[in-house]
Amino acid sequence: MGRQDRIRQLGIALLSLACLGWGPSIHQLEQEKYRYIESVEAKARSHENSLGRNTDEPPASERYEKSVFVYLPYWSHNFSVPWHKITHLAYFSLEIDANGDITDSHGWASGFGASLVEAGHAAGVKVVLCVTLFSRPDIRTLLADPVKRANAIENMVGQVVDIGGDGINIDFEMVPGALEGESPTPKENFVTFIQELKTALNAEIPDNHLTIATPAVDWSGSYDFDELAEACEGLTIMGYDYHWSGSRSTGPIAPIDAGELWGSRDLRWTVEDYIQYGGSENKDKLILGLPFYGRDWPTEDFSLPGVPVGDPSTPILSACDDFWDGNKSWDEASQTPHMLYSDGDQARQRFCEDSDSMAAKFDLILDYELGGVMFWAVSYADADHQLWNELEERWLPQDDDPDDNDGANRPPVAHIDAE
Repeated sequence: MGRQDRIRQLGIALLSLACLGWGPSIHQLEQEKYRYIESVEAKARSHENSLGRNTDEPPASERYEKSVFVYLPYWSHNFSVPWHKITHLAYFSLEIDANGDITDSHGWASGFGASLVEAGHAAGVKVVLCVTLFSRPDIRTLLADPVKRANAIENMVGQVVDIGGDGINIDFEMVPGALEGESPTPKENFVTFIQELKTALNAEIPDNHLTIATPAVDWSGSYDFDELAEACEGLTIMGYDYHWSGSRSTGPIAPIDAGELWGSRDLRWTVEDYIQYGGSENKDKLILGLPFYGRDWPTEDFSLPGVPVGDPSTPILSACDDFWDGNKSWDEASQTPHMLYSDGDQARQRFCEDSDSMAAKFDLILDYELGGVMFWAVSYADADHQLWNELEERWLPQDDDPDDNDGANRPPVAHIDAE
C-alpha cells in the first residue's frame, strides 16, 4: 500500500471518529467570532441607504413551487439581497438564555428589523426572526421548565409582533440527549416547546411561519423529526460542515456523495435519514441548507484527504469565485470543486462551492421532492451570482419562465454599504 493510500484510509478513519463529536456549527462559530461586531442596523443608520426592492417583479413565492429560505446575519455590513429569488429571510439572531430572557437582539428591535420587514413585504418575502441558544445545559434547563418556556415564547413572539414580522426560526444547538432516568427527555420537551410556540404565534399572527434549524446528523438522537415537522412549517436542515474547522482531514463542506474519500456521511445520507424518520409525507417541510462559504486548510501535502497542520480559514462564496481563477479541480462523487495550491512553502487545500456544485444540489432537492433550499448566508454571495440563475431555471415551471430579453426583469436587490 502506497503512502497516499495509507493517508487516505487514515483520513477516512479519523473523519469518522471526528464526526462522532462534530463541533459547533458555522452558525455558532460565527456568532461567537462576530459577537462584538457592530450590528448591521448601526452601520446602516449612518448611511443614506435603503433596502431596495422592485414591487413590479412577481414574488418568488408566487413563481416558485418551493421555498428559498436565507439567513441574514447581523454582522453583514455589505450585502445585497435578491428579493425576487427568495421566499423567506431570517434575521440572525436574537439571543436568549436559560430563563427565556433576551440577552441581545442585535439590532432587530432598534429600527433595522422593521425596515427589513417593510422591504421584505414589499417584495412578497416573509421575514422571520432567528432565535438562538447554543448552550446544551441552558437548552436542557429552558426546555424542562414550563415557566421558562412560557417566558421565552412571550419574549420571542413579542419581538416579532411589535414590528410586524412573520414568524420565528428556532436555532437551538444542540438539543442534548437524555440523562439516565430523565423524563420527560429534552427531545420530548423540545417538541412541546415548539407546539407551545406555534400556538402562541397562531394567536398573534394568523399567517405566521415557524421553522427549526436542525443538524445534518442527529448524533445524540435528540430531534424528533416527524413530530417537529408536524408542529411547524419546516425544518431548515444545516446541510453543511461535513468537514468543519476542527476536522482531522480536509474535504468538501457539503458533499452530495462521500464516495471513497470523504467519510461516512453526506447530503444524500442526511436527506434519506430525514425522510426515513421524518416521514415521506413531510418531505415538503424539509428545507435543505447549503453553504455560501468554504474551508481553506494548511496541509502536510497535496494528498486527498489532506491532513491539516493548522486552523483553516473560512472564505465566503464571493471570495472563492475570485480565488479559483480557472485553477479548480472537480470531485465527481461529492459534486464539488477544490483547489490544491502553495502559499509560499505551505501546501494548502481549498474546498468551496460554485454555481455548478450548487446546481447539482438543487437537482438533489428536486430528485427527493423536498420543500426547498436554505442558504447560510445570503450576504456571502452577490445578488447577481450565477447560482441564482441556476436556481430559478430549476424552480420555475418551464412554461412560466419569464422572458428577460428586454432586460425588464432585472433582479431587485437590497443594498447596505458600510464602507
